[in-house]
Amino acid sequence: MAAFAAGEIERAPEIGVPWRSDYIAGVVRRDDGFVVLFDLPKMLAASEDALTQSARRVPA
Repeated sequence: MAAFAAGEIERAPEIGVPWRSDYIAGVVRRDDGFVVLFDLPKMLAASEDALTQSARRVPA
């Protein structure tokens, strides 16, 4: 867990990353790299939607 000032958080750059950038709330640059801030509610909602759709396809 880390705290960041709102002014430190930048929009996620559109680069070739292995995860969907619409799940990234922002990034914070550090001397040795950067910290990715994920939008957990959005990620969990998408997972829940996928599970619901999958459950609908399973025959009763």
